[in-house]
Amino acid sequence: MRIAQLAPLAESVPPKAYGGTELVVSLLTEELVKMGHQVTLFASGDSVSQSTLVSGSPSGLRKHEPRGQRWAAYEIEQLFRLRERAFQFDIIHNHMGYVSLPFLADLVGARGFGNASEASIVTTLHNPIKDYCADIYLKYGYLNFVAISESFRKLNYPEELNYVGTIYNGIDCSLYNSCGNELELKGAGFEPGIGTELDLGIGTEFDLGIGTEFDLGRDLESVGAFEQACNESANKRNKFDNGYLLFLGRICGDKGAYEAIEFASAVGMPLKMAGKVDSADQSYFDELIGPVLTGQRRVSCPVDYVGEIDEAKKIELLAGAKAVIYPVKFEEPFGLVIAESMAAGVPVIAMRRGAIPELIIDGVTGIVADSLEEMVRCFREQFSLLDSAAARLQCRQRVEERFSSRAMALNYLALYERLRKVPASTGV
Repeated sequence: MRIAQLAPLAESVPPKAYGGTELVVSLLTEELVKMGHQVTLFASGDSVSQSTLVSGSPSGLRKHEPRGQRWAAYEIEQLFRLRERAFQFDIIHNHMGYVSLPFLADLVGARGFGNASEASIVTTLHNPIKDYCADIYLKYGYLNFVAISESFRKLNYPEELNYVGTIYNGIDCSLYNSCGNELELKGAGFEPGIGTELDLGIGTEFDLGIGTEFDLGRDLESVGAFEQACNESANKRNKFDNGYLLFLGRICGDKGAYEAIEFASAVGMPLKMAGKVDSADQSYFDELIGPVLTGQRRVSCPVDYVGEIDEAKKIELLAGAKAVIYPVKFEEPFGLVIAESMAAGVPVIAMRRGAIPELIIDGVTGIVADSLEEMVRCFREQFSLLDSAAARLQCRQRVEERFSSRAMALNYLALYERLRKVPASTGV
């Protein structure tokens, strides 16, 4: 299949540090290439891919260009480069959001200029629809849209937009092998994902094996080998100063950064924090986080902020973490950090917001609570069970089953095939 992936220009693909959408686009693109498809990636010029790269800007814009006319000019340039090549593709998969919708509508002839491309077009919505751009989404709501969780779909104009599926984001599970989970299993004869059909996309309009059994221990040579693998994993984890709690994400109010400090203080465990501070969130950092770090505001636990980190540092931090704390205060569309943490065998302690209950199995791969107080209480009551090697292996299993990059790519391929059989709506 000839596939165009249209990425945002804020970050390179993959991102050098923070950039959830760009990471998902990268993983999807590389999986499709490995499967033998002809993929063209429209992204910033500093992107790295096995696909054919067409650049819309010299580099990712977030750190080099303030949002404004020059940023918009690069986005328009990328869209025109797509238009010039649109006839080459069977599928155009858009990840740029609302700015691209008028161009995509034009490609399917919605403005009466004729059908400039025979490609089927689909847009994945990676972020909640804000009020300032809602009218644009509603105007072009007849185009094809994908939600990244059932919660996201229900909260973002479920009746007005033409949702053609719900497909969860995926991650590269192999990156987290060194965290002490899969490697020990392989030594005991278990190969995660090999020969296993995938059950993905709750509520999707297609089925890649729903109801298929995924048995964590079925390929182990014996119960003894299974126990040995779990014990080796536990021993590796315990080498890190008895562990610490970890907060990964933007340092802002929505992500609950200060609440993570309150949680760690309440349970009396050290906390490491990693994530970027956007200019819009600098005052939040200065008022709430900074005083804790300088000792001006006393808390009952050590707090270490390590700044914005790359993938290698994230894996290092996850390897020593007892749990990831995720006290978000908004309706989380998906939560890549949750999937990454569980892939590393780290349970996630989170608030019941948005898609979080779709990712975490409460009491099995983490804790889902309705308040910070409940998070603390459940942690005290349940964490001895969640901290076992067997429980961490269940975390890894959960991601292998539902949130791997290969699973995501297979789901999108099924959608692409279905869309190619359906004539595009022109909205007229």
